[in-house]
Amino acid sequence: MFGLNGSSGDFARDVATEVEYLKTMHGENALAVAREKAARPALRTHRRKILNAAVQRLEGKPERKLLGRLFG
Repeated sequence: MFGLNGSSGDFARDVATEVEYLKTMHGENALAVAREKAARPALRTHRRKILNAAVQRLEGKPERKLLGRLFG
């Protein structure tokens, strides 16, 4: 589910899966749980990126594209 090699479509799919899982398991507390999980010190970089993206999606922030990351 959280493979290291793959295209950006795999990353987007992993984030969507994580968001749906958090919403299903934690309901209203999904954002707080995602923040707590992302703050754990022993996470791999890829897993941390997925959780940070899930936090942003749960907060309702728009996804940052390449130009937004470069100039934003």
